Amino acid sequence: AHADHHELIERLYAAIRIMPGLERALVLLMLDDLSYREMAEITGLTENQVGVGLTRARKRLAGLMKGVIDEVE
Repeated sequence: AHADHHELIERLYAAIRIMPGLERALVLLMLDDLSYREMAEITGLTENQVGVGLTRARKRLAGLMKGVIDEVE
């Protein structure tokens, strides 16, 4: 189980690395558990732009990870 978890994390970060810059940054900030306000301060975006960007980034990441979870399990 530990090896499967490790592989899933590796694949997740591989997918994040190929994402466009802003989406990648927003996902990494989200994984660091920052609020929309904190992300906005760091990126120079508005909180609304952060929300829209994260929605797009999550969709892209889900597409990149499609099938990976089934494959690992």
